[in-house]
Amino acid sequence: IRRTEAVRSVVLGIGVGLIGCGAVGPLARVYTKEVLDAWSAGICLLMTGLGTGAAIGVLALSIAARRLPTEPVFVATLFGSGIGLVLATAVSDLVLAVVLSGVFGLFAGTCYVSGFTVIQERVDDALRGRMFATLYTIIRFCLLLSLAVSPWMASLLDSLSGALFDDRVIDVAGMSIHLPGVRLTFWLGGLMTILAGLVVSRDMLRGRGRE
Repeated sequence: IRRTEAVRSVVLGIGVGLIGCGAVGPLARVYTKEVLDAWSAGICLLMTGLGTGAAIGVLALSIAARRLPTEPVFVATLFGSGIGLVLATAVSDLVLAVVLSGVFGLFAGTCYVSGFTVIQERVDDALRGRMFATLYTIIRFCLLLSLAVSPWMASLLDSLSGALFDDRVIDVAGMSIHLPGVRLTFWLGGLMTILAGLVVSRDMLRGRGRE
């Protein structure tokens, strides 16, 4: 992992991406209630949009796998996952949120599969089993960390937002933007994923330059 830039980039990108974007699991229901003002039907629609987008992304990547270079695809979809999460949680309309959650799911699913493809191509047969075992362990740890930390982070940011902004609302260009802690947590997770994309793209370009 340390010596191969491509493998290190995949581990870093998927790990940080799961910490940032994994907040969708425990906080989606809270977001649907507080921001979208929707209940059970709303969360079902959001999860349907997310799953449909992920399925489309994986299917499209499977069809076009031989025509696309896997490393640039991984970097691009990692950026897309972070940006998609920010955009999907920046709207307050349920229909638009469902569409954007589908876009987020498309990038996230494609990123996950393309990362595994990079490791499949880059790791020797003798080490591939151990490498995937290590990656699965990192994935589970990062996801568990996100599940444990994101509700606490949402509560902390909610208190901070309430202290800084009256009733957690800020006026920008004549528009009132609701800033509860759950929305800020999603934005922070998306920003973390985008920053990971910057580091990953630098490492992969450096590795290709050496080759």
